[in-house]
Amino acid sequence: MGGDLAPTAAVEGALLALDREEELTVDLVGREPEILEILAGRDHPRLTVCHAPEVLNPDDPPVRSAKTRPLSSLHLCLARVRDGQDEATVTAGDTGALLAAATMVLRRLRGVSRPGIAVPLPRPGGMTVLSDAGANLRPRPVHLLQYGLMAAEFARTHLGVEDPRVGLLSVGTEIRKATDLIKKTNTLLQRSPLRYEGIVEGQDIFGGEIDVVVCDGFTGNAILKSCEGLAASLKRHLTEAAAAPGVETKSLDFSTYGGAPLLGVRGVVVIGHGRSGPNAIANGVMAAVEGVRQGLVERLGQAAHSMSRLARAAQFLPSREGGEA
Repeated sequence: MGGDLAPTAAVEGALLALDREEELTVDLVGREPEILEILAGRDHPRLTVCHAPEVLNPDDPPVRSAKTRPLSSLHLCLARVRDGQDEATVTAGDTGALLAAATMVLRRLRGVSRPGIAVPLPRPGGMTVLSDAGANLRPRPVHLLQYGLMAAEFARTHLGVEDPRVGLLSVGTEIRKATDLIKKTNTLLQRSPLRYEGIVEGQDIFGGEIDVVVCDGFTGNAILKSCEGLAASLKRHLTEAAAAPGVETKSLDFSTYGGAPLLGVRGVVVIGHGRSGPNAIANGVMAAVEGVRQGLVERLGQAAHSMSRLARAAQFLPSREGGEA
């Protein structure tokens, strides 16, 4: 029931996904009368409607929604994953509400302080994973360290990058230009087991030399929304050139990638854009299928097991510039 085009986009997107994947089953969780009206008799043997009488109020603070709407479609979806009835949740609902509900219902993986959103962004020759893209607007250095560790594992699992190159986003590569948050995070990343390439700038997201870019959620979300606007503009300008050799406008459409995983909770959770249409929803479902098949949560759990100890140890080591990290 979440998203600007809900519930129609979710219903139509589920049907598209079922046509693409023979081993997939989908539970549509929401107000049953509305869902059945959209289906209009289009029964599918692998599609089930699960009634959820409540809908989240977009004006409510996320934590309040998480505590006062236990029968919403979002909460019941997450509960089904928690209880083993389903293996993943896909939603185009409010990010804050999802983060609060997922943390409350699914709980965090051991060693994870704050879940983060990892978004794969297209670049020549591959993808760059940006994390965090909006879950944590005021992170501490340890949170950014964990985002780097989890996003690198996602790049291995989902994108097939054997040894991801990790960069920390700032306004310049010189450490003197960095904020206190970036300086402390830089020290933690230097002592991590990651293939850390150092501080990077905005253009490096699409330069091809970095596989994972770590940043705070405020910056990451601003980058993501800017990219979406730019992609839409470029796609309009390149429409006439789409038939030219080497020009592929499909890669500029963010609905192609469906959604981004919420990393750090005990279940596969994919969040799509609020404006997601049926195709974006279907692609979000396929991203969830891939996460389940690749054992994303299990692999993140293994990586997260040592996160807390690593982070605590690194914070008390003297930094390379002197003083506490």
